[in-house]
Amino acid sequence: MNGAPSTDGYFTDLPYLAHYIRELNPHVIRAALNFNSVPAPDTYKSFSYMELGFGAGLSLVVNAAANPHADFYGVDLMQKHVDDVRDVARAAGIENLRADAIGFAQLDDQDYPDFDFIVLHGVWSWINEQNRQRILGFIARKLKSTGVVYVSYNVMTGWAALLPFRHLLKIKHDRAAGSADQRIRDALQQAAELEKAGAKYFKGNPAASEKLKNSLTMAPAYLAHEYLNADWAPFAFESVAADMGDLGLAFGGSAESVFNIAPFNFTAAGQKLIAQANDLIEAETLKDVLLNQRFRRDVYVATGKYSTRNAMLADLKTTLFAGLVTPELYPQVSLQTALGIFKGKMPSHRALIDTLAEKPDALENLLTHPALASFTIEDVAGSLAFLLAARAVGTALPPDLQERARPACDRLNAWLLSNANDGAVSPVLASPVLGGGFELPLQDFLIMANRGPTAAERAFEGLKARGQSFLGGDGQSLSDSVAVENLKRRAEQFAKEPGSILKALGLARDVDVLKAQGQ
Repeated sequence: MNGAPSTDGYFTDLPYLAHYIRELNPHVIRAALNFNSVPAPDTYKSFSYMELGFGAGLSLVVNAAANPHADFYGVDLMQKHVDDVRDVARAAGIENLRADAIGFAQLDDQDYPDFDFIVLHGVWSWINEQNRQRILGFIARKLKSTGVVYVSYNVMTGWAALLPFRHLLKIKHDRAAGSADQRIRDALQQAAELEKAGAKYFKGNPAASEKLKNSLTMAPAYLAHEYLNADWAPFAFESVAADMGDLGLAFGGSAESVFNIAPFNFTAAGQKLIAQANDLIEAETLKDVLLNQRFRRDVYVATGKYSTRNAMLADLKTTLFAGLVTPELYPQVSLQTALGIFKGKMPSHRALIDTLAEKPDALENLLTHPALASFTIEDVAGSLAFLLAARAVGTALPPDLQERARPACDRLNAWLLSNANDGAVSPVLASPVLGGGFELPLQDFLIMANRGPTAAERAFEGLKARGQSFLGGDGQSLSDSVAVENLKRRAEQFAKEPGSILKALGLARDVDVLKAQGQ
C-alpha cells in the first residue's frame, strides 16, 4: 500500500494502553462455545487466527507465543502499535505472528489465508458504518466454514443515560488547546465543574455521575480511545446479530462464560421472562435490560448448528483444564455477578480444585479420579463452568503443545518482567500450560519482577508511578514506610502461595534467568 492508511476519524494522537483480554484466548472461546452446546474449532490442532484492530497488541503477542502450533495475524491502523508488536515478537523470537499496519479498507489487498478465528475487541462501536461493512465483507470472504467470530461492543441499554456524557467530553476536547493529554483533562475538569455547579443531568442520571467519578482516575490514553473518536455508537444485540446473520453466522453465546449461566445472573422471575421470549433476539434483549448491560463480548459461529447436551459433553471430555488457585486459597474463590457474590462451596468444586492442583487434566480423566468418581459428568461439567467463570480454573494445552510453547513463552515473559516497571506493561505472563495469558495482581507482578532485598521498595515505586493509592483497612491513606512494609509481607506470602501456581503454569521456572534473558 502507498502511504499511511486513512484514520477515518479514529483517535490516533495517543497509543492505546496494553491490556490482556482473556476472552481473546482461542481456547477460552472454544470452551465457552462447548459449554453452550455449540461446536468450535479444535484448538489442539493447527488453526489460523486474525485480530482486527489489535491496539497495543498484548493479547495477540501473548496468544501467539503460547500457541506455536497456530498462525496468528493482526492488523491495526496505528503504525506505533504495529511497530511495538513487531519489536516484542522479534525480542521473544515469536515466529508465528504477522502484524500489518493497514486500515480496514486495505484488507482486500493482503494475501491472508482463511481463518478459524476472526476476533475484534473494542472496534465495532468505535468505527464508522463503512468500516463495519468492510469488516463484514472480510468475514464473508475469509472465515472458514467451521469458523468463529468474536465481536465486542458497547450496548445501547447500558449506555443510554451516558450518551450525553460522552458528547460533553468530545465537544470540550475538540475545542480545547494543548496536548492530547491536556485536552482530555480539560474536558473531564469541565464535566466535574458542571456536576459541582448542580447540573441536573448528573443529578438525574446517577450512572453518569459514577462514570465521571471513575473517569477522573483513568489514564488519558484509555479515555481518548473510548470517547473521542469521530464515530462512536452503542448497539442493540438485534443490530449486530442481524449483520452477522446476513453472513450466515449464528449467535453462539458470550465469550464471558458467566453470562451463559442464567442462575448466576437472573432471578427466578427474570429467568421465567427470558424463557417466555419468542426468539433468541427477544431473549438476549431481555437479558440486556435485566442486567443494564453496557458491554457485550459475543461469539458467532459459521456452522449455525447447536449440539445436543450429550454431544456437548462429548466435546468437553477431551478438553483439558488447569487449576488457577491452590487448595489453600480455595476458600477465597467467589463469583461476583449482578445478583451478588456466589461462593464455590459444592463438594465437586473443592474436589476439582484438589485434583487439578496435581496436574492439568481432561474432563474424561477427571471423572475417573477417586475424589470425583461419585459425581456425574453433568455435575463435574457444571462445576467446571462455575470455576471457569470464577477464574479458579482455566483451559489447558496437551503436554506436547505445552513443551512446544515453552521457549517462546519464556522469552516473552523475560521481556515482560524486564519491562515491568514501565507503566505501559500490563501484569500478564504467557503460560505454555494455558495456551494464553495468566493475569496477576499488579503488586504481585512487580514483586515477581523486582527480586532481591529491595524488591518491596522497587515494587512500591512501580505502583506509585502508576498512580496506585495505598489504603489501610479503615480506608485511610498509608504512609510510604507502612505501604512498603505491607508489600514486604505480601512478597513473603506471594513466595508461598501464588508462586506454586506460577510454577504449575510454567511461569516461574527460574525468574532470574528469565529476566536475564530479557535484558
